[in-house]
Amino acid sequence: MFIRRSTASVAGTTLTAAALGLAALGFAGTASASSVDDAFLAQLQADGITPPSAARAISDAHAVCRALDQGHSGQEVINAVAESTGLRANGAKTFAVDAASAYCPQYVTSS
Repeated sequence: MFIRRSTASVAGTTLTAAALGLAALGFAGTASASSVDDAFLAQLQADGITPPSAARAISDAHAVCRALDQGHSGQEVINAVAESTGLRANGAKTFAVDAASAYCPQYVTSS
């Protein structure tokens, strides 16, 4: 289960496309972290989110992008993240935005 240590704001940032069933996806580890992975993990830390492992966070982040690619709504993705990770709504939204920003930025807009 992920731990949310603060309530960081994600004002002005919204997911513009889709979601998923994170709980239905396997959580494969990564052989080695890339600079994108490192930046994503650093952003989670800055936002006060502590995943159970780097591999789990990266896997869940890729699942966010797969769901968006499949056409799920931003709210569906956030709900799936909350269910899969145990984060509350704001934490799940922050995680989903951080994931999309790192791995599928085409789904993120700033207003």
